[in-house]
Amino acid sequence: IQSFEDGDLKTINRRHSGAEAIKAIENIRNAGFDNISIDLIYGLPGQSLPDWEKQLAIAIQIRPPHISAYGLTYEEDTVLWKLREEKKVSVVDDNTMVKMYQLLRDKTHQHGYEAYEISNFSLPGFRSRHNSAYWQQKPYIGIGPSAHSYSGTSRQWNINSLNEYIKAVSAGEVPAEVEQLTLYDQYNDYIM
Repeated sequence: IQSFEDGDLKTINRRHSGAEAIKAIENIRNAGFDNISIDLIYGLPGQSLPDWEKQLAIAIQIRPPHISAYGLTYEEDTVLWKLREEKKVSVVDDNTMVKMYQLLRDKTHQHGYEAYEISNFSLPGFRSRHNSAYWQQKPYIGIGPSAHSYSGTSRQWNINSLNEYIKAVSAGEVPAEVEQLTLYDQYNDYIM
């Protein structure tokens, strides 16, 4: 849930605004769902600590049972990576990123959320079973654009384009890339 302009939303590849996210949560609750999780990103280009504090306050006020919050990373060969390299976005420095994370931990704790993983916070009884499955190496299947799956011996990730995903599924294809895990990869996963 952010307060950036439409151009900034495109910079981080998001199709919705903060107001649209809040409306979606209202609609989900009105439809009778009570187990809701939201994802937040901090360290967005040009974001200040006070900006993050306001956004976090809005998220906590909404009171979702589960919050996942991630520090922005710049992935090579993405638009955001190129913008950073061209100095067209203002990167949040490491010290501010640490303060943003500390604020996240403090505020969620003050409002009854348990930090049960580095990036995951839940109200009592609402830990993500899906997230916990990662650590227990349980197989899972991802459905939809950008969704990930794991079989124990392979990882799979679906293409991220909604239109291309629909087109492929309509043609009876599985629009995904697959990584077969070596015994070494599986051992490393177990250790992690």
